[in-house]
Amino acid sequence: FLSGTDSGQEIADLVDGVRLVEEHSFNEEMKKYSIRAKIFAKCFPTFNNRWATFEW
Repeated sequence: FLSGTDSGQEIADLVDGVRLVEEHSFNEEMKKYSIRAKIFAKCFPTFNNRWATFEW
């Protein structure tokens, strides 16, 4: 099951006047807490959800 977008830039491209400011993966936060999460973040950088900041 796949849904959503591959990046926040796809949303910015679809909506006039919206600009992508930054995008982060939850892996960035998870890798602070365990070795397993560090390995996961390195091998699958876009596998987990991400959050994006937009300007309108």
